Amino acid sequence: MTNTTTRGLALILFLSLFTLQTFAQSNNKSTAGNAAAALLDVYSMPATLHQELTGKNTPATIAPISKMSVRVARGQFESLSLFIQPKGKINNIRFNWTDFKNGSMSIPANRLDVSIVKVWYQSAVQSALALGLNKHLTQELLVKNDNLVKVDYAAQTNSLLVTRNSDGTQYYQNISDPGATFPNSTVTVKDADTLQPFSLDTTTNRQIWMTVHVPDNAAAGKYTSTFTINSDQGTVTTFPIEIEVLPFDLDQSRLTYSIYYNGYVDNVNVPYSFTAKSPDEYRKEMQDMKDHGVLYPTTYEILQNLDADLKIRQDVGLPTDKLFTVGLGTGNATSTSALNDLKSQVQQWKTKIAQYGYKDLYVYGIDEARGTALTSQRAAWTAVHQAGAKVFVAGYYETYDSMGDILDVAVIQQDLRTDQAQKYHSKGNKIYSYSNPQVGQENPELYRRNYGLALWKAGYDGAMNYAYQKFYNSEWNDFDNSRYREETFTYASSNGLIGTIEWEGFREGVDDVRYMSTLLNRIDSLKKLGKDVSEAEAFANSVDPTQDMDQVRGQIIDQILKLDGASTTGVADSKPNTQPGEYKLAQNYPNPFNPSTKISYTLPENSMVTLKVYDILGKEVATLVNEQKAPGSYEVSFDGTNLTSGMYVYELKTNNFVQNRKMMLVK
Repeated sequence: MTNTTTRGLALILFLSLFTLQTFAQSNNKSTAGNAAAALLDVYSMPATLHQELTGKNTPATIAPISKMSVRVARGQFESLSLFIQPKGKINNIRFNWTDFKNGSMSIPANRLDVSIVKVWYQSAVQSALALGLNKHLTQELLVKNDNLVKVDYAAQTNSLLVTRNSDGTQYYQNISDPGATFPNSTVTVKDADTLQPFSLDTTTNRQIWMTVHVPDNAAAGKYTSTFTINSDQGTVTTFPIEIEVLPFDLDQSRLTYSIYYNGYVDNVNVPYSFTAKSPDEYRKEMQDMKDHGVLYPTTYEILQNLDADLKIRQDVGLPTDKLFTVGLGTGNATSTSALNDLKSQVQQWKTKIAQYGYKDLYVYGIDEARGTALTSQRAAWTAVHQAGAKVFVAGYYETYDSMGDILDVAVIQQDLRTDQAQKYHSKGNKIYSYSNPQVGQENPELYRRNYGLALWKAGYDGAMNYAYQKFYNSEWNDFDNSRYREETFTYASSNGLIGTIEWEGFREGVDDVRYMSTLLNRIDSLKKLGKDVSEAEAFANSVDPTQDMDQVRGQIIDQILKLDGASTTGVADSKPNTQPGEYKLAQNYPNPFNPSTKISYTLPENSMVTLKVYDILGKEVATLVNEQKAPGSYEVSFDGTNLTSGMYVYELKTNNFVQNRKMMLVK
């Protein structure tokens, strides 16, 4: 045998061994990846739809993940959500994502913020009179460290991870007992700066919250990122996230969004206080409120300390057309000297705020006054007007009857009432909403709806809910006051704010109104030019705030694009459009209906689809769809002419998704 032959056989043997080894490695990697995928189911779920999670249950409205997509205007924040459910022990779950690319254009990866939605025990009622007897599990906190709060299901307790300032040791402090007045100045509470790996087993699951923030200068178009879920067992899944940057900018809201903000600038370090704030804390919270669309937070500062407050508001870029102060109250003085003193104070305030460009000053009346306590303020309110300022105060429906003629902004609690709005408007005054509900309920859908399009539809001029932060002993303990639970949208930590799902829901409500404001402004402008905007006007008048808010948002976007002469990507006459990222069954519209209504749904993939209607006893009354469908958005009509009034259920069923909704036929 020649040397050449020997070398050839050796090369063949080497290549064979290399191929086998490579195949084995590849097979091992594939097996590992499949093993990881088999251990964790990943779903998309509507971010602000209220589905109370316990960390163990499965929400009703989820769909297997294939793609996530969202339409967003420049500068806007938008929420997305995942639900992950383990089928075995899976260690060190990690998320990675790339920049969002559109050809040579990109949106940086850090414009997507990802948090874990922490489930913990909270009071089940707004008033905690039945202390300790109303604990319920609910998702709320948006955290980077899943271990920041430890939940004991057996003992029904929350424990907060803290660091002792004196020696740096960490331990868990109970924060769910009436006597736990914690945290305090001896410890530090700190969430992680970046999302930390976490592990799950079959007894627990997690909701993952994503917030997209589109740059102000992003070009319109579709940008795609690759999102990967990894673990110690391998890669679980990879899927695209698509951001469609819309070709228009959002107008400012036609409604005014304020909030009772108890903070004031104080250079004394008072940790975890909802009142005394360091300048840095104050700036962060002002920026956070601005980012959530709340442009007019109240000030509790006294005149002598007002400069620090107004300077920070100026730096953050809050508008200066009006300032609501609780630091100066009208009281109910009646004597000439007392009324003159009130006028002098008002004029001093006006002089000070004018230095920072502010125009109108609103002075606070006596909070939630009734009867003679309310009517006794008439002279004082008149004095405020004479001094060139205006009056605002929280009150009740009956406030209008005795004081509605001179109350510039009535902040009226609980249910929205169109007749109340009409009354105040008849006097040239405005009405805001609060306590519908009060801050603190872990329901993003409720805040989105009630402080969003429902507020606009009822004819209100704005919102001023209570409060951005308010706790009655310890911020982190919902059970340490015998009368009230905490009323807070954000929680304090040493390295920044910890948000909540209800605060994100409130932001989505503000943005719903901004989209509607943009549409209404388009309509007004085009009407002045003599254009036919009847279709858009009819749509705006027909918007129903009880419907699916994501669906309504999409319809508003489509109307704006139509007016701008652009193509739409929403529902269109029973024909599939651009492929959506998830399964979705919308609430029928109108609802209640007589005799017909429309039902919309979306499909992310080819699927066999049935859409059926049942009566309240479960008897099938109609089959609207029963066929193979391509990916897309669809709309079908349902006619109830031959049915009796009552509640009906419609159900969408595919190979990978089942959902039902209720609708009401009223004849």
